[in-house]
Amino acid sequence: MKSFLPTRRSCDQTWTGSYLRSVQGVLLAILASVSAITPGSLAVAEEDPVKHSTDVRLLFREDWKTTPAELPITQDHVATEDLVLAMHGPGQQGIKKSHHDKPIDDPFYLWSGQCEKRWAFSLRPKYRIDLSAPDARLRLRTKQSGDRQLYVLIKLADEQWCISKQSIPASQDWREFELKFADLDWSGFDPVKINRGEDESPVSLKAIEEIGLTDLQAGGGSKASSRIDWIAVWGNQAVASKSAVVISERSEVDSATTAGCRLEKFTLHSAVMGRDVRVVVVLPPEYDGHPDKRYPVLYALHGRGAPYTSWASMAPLLHRLKDKPMIVTCFDGGYGSCYLDAPNGGMVDKSVVVRQPRGKPDHMTEEQYQEMVREWEAAPAKLKSLYTTFFLKEFVPALDHFYRVDSENRAVTGFSLGGFGALHYAFEEPRMFRSISGLSSAFFDEESILASMQRRRSSLRAVLGDYETDKENYYAANQFARLDKFTKSGGTLPPIYQHCGLKDGLLGANHKMRDALKSAGCDVTYLESEGSHNWTFWKGASKGVIDFHWEHFQTTD
Repeated sequence: MKSFLPTRRSCDQTWTGSYLRSVQGVLLAILASVSAITPGSLAVAEEDPVKHSTDVRLLFREDWKTTPAELPITQDHVATEDLVLAMHGPGQQGIKKSHHDKPIDDPFYLWSGQCEKRWAFSLRPKYRIDLSAPDARLRLRTKQSGDRQLYVLIKLADEQWCISKQSIPASQDWREFELKFADLDWSGFDPVKINRGEDESPVSLKAIEEIGLTDLQAGGGSKASSRIDWIAVWGNQAVASKSAVVISERSEVDSATTAGCRLEKFTLHSAVMGRDVRVVVVLPPEYDGHPDKRYPVLYALHGRGAPYTSWASMAPLLHRLKDKPMIVTCFDGGYGSCYLDAPNGGMVDKSVVVRQPRGKPDHMTEEQYQEMVREWEAAPAKLKSLYTTFFLKEFVPALDHFYRVDSENRAVTGFSLGGFGALHYAFEEPRMFRSISGLSSAFFDEESILASMQRRRSSLRAVLGDYETDKENYYAANQFARLDKFTKSGGTLPPIYQHCGLKDGLLGANHKMRDALKSAGCDVTYLESEGSHNWTFWKGASKGVIDFHWEHFQTTD
């Protein structure tokens, strides 16, 4: 990999540090810059920088708060308002916000020395940014000891991550560097394992969601680590227009009326998964009579192996929509996808997505069972399971396009494994939802994940791999650990409603999650009543789900 080295024009830089304050240090730096010029490379920044064009502006500069050192670094240490910090990789808990009383000018900085494994961090502004202009650039003050070299990370609008091929070299003292994004070449990047992927060419810089750094190594204490004092980015706010969002195509709509509500069924093409996904939308009785009105929307997730139409067939829920009008919509989340994005590009065995026939269930007609057999036989051996990306990037925009959705009033719910999915989506985009809920929700901690590995047909193993060998894939599955990390980094979940039956096998897990949420300071409404983990309970409990979300749809920020 090519390292960025000082160029001739950096020779008048006043560098900090003892050896650069001496004449000998300055002469050595000049000699290094003259002997190692790399065209288009990163320059040690000048006190009076070369003139840049005016087609970009300073988007943000993060200096970290001047607070005592703490491990790990969290959102509380971010000084810039509306800038969200995210840590990545198996070594992320070792990323420290560091500072020393001596020397007196020691900065407040991010330090990787205590990371036991590979690490990365990224910063997300409140809007997407455009780094395609020739003078779009990154400037930072950094110091890397040992053989550590920093690489730039970007997250594209399509959820793809990239890492620069060029690097910021190791240095013995603090130095300021500047680079232009147009000069960088890119490879794919795995933010979970912190691995470089295949070369990416070309890469569009017009809509970037996050910018970060990594040295692709574990920390090695003071002698082998990376330090970042501050980081600044120049560019433009990405143009936000409907033309920038590609709306998924949908099939012809099959419409019917039940309990005064209009039910519309269709398939929505998912580009990220390369196939059509079945969808049902429930429109409240008054929808057609108020063509100028927009309605709150409740995204409803089904459980493992349950029909995607489950929520749309709950009569108590449908009757509730007459007085509490909202759109309720459900999509086919596969047989046991857990609503997660599977690693390694999302490829999984088809049994994750399509229900495998194992004899006709009592509740199913012979015609329905034969349809299941045909669907199983027609499916390829491997399918993509990327239900997080599908929901956030395809399903939500498509429903906004086809229906009169009030984008300020969204909520998500689910029963059983769908309850797990609802909380997962809230962790992914907490500001998207006014409220979240779950009936008999499945929640996993390390103990229950290990127990799941002992089952012959484990949904988690089918999606994420074996826990012992692929543990880094399970960051989203252990929602107790995720909640702890989320709240420590300054995250806030919307109000939550839980309802579980007294004879439900998941009652203990719901008690544990209730307590964890309350300890984290979350707004939790918890209810338990007679019932088991079955359709009878969920159907009756659906009324409470509508009532809870309707109440929060009426609130204003």
